Amino acid sequence: MTDIKDALMLENRLKALTTLQSETQDALHRSLRLQDFEPRAFEHGSCKVGGRGNVEYRPDEAVVTITLGNGEVLEYPMLDVPYDIWPSTMQDEFMRIPSHKRPKLKVLK
Repeated sequence: MTDIKDALMLENRLKALTTLQSETQDALHRSLRLQDFEPRAFEHGSCKVGGRGNVEYRPDEAVVTITLGNGEVLEYPMLDVPYDIWPSTMQDEFMRIPSHKRPKLKVLK
């Protein structure tokens, strides 16, 4: 019985580590995309990405903000910023727009 219990514990631990690895990779990808978009993003250490505006009804007026480690705040029109850099709340609001009414997003390489 101990072997089965140990195997289940190891399986659960492996699942937890796999989830952590995936989350870490996602965070790294987002950081790299942010640095590609705004090379000064990590110049002063960490930074914070936020936003404001009514994404669902006026996406053309919504703004993504990047607060640098020194307190400087950079602002960009949301539609000029890669989607995967947007705060998750902005992504969720954007996805609530019916697909036929959604503005086209610029694709950065």
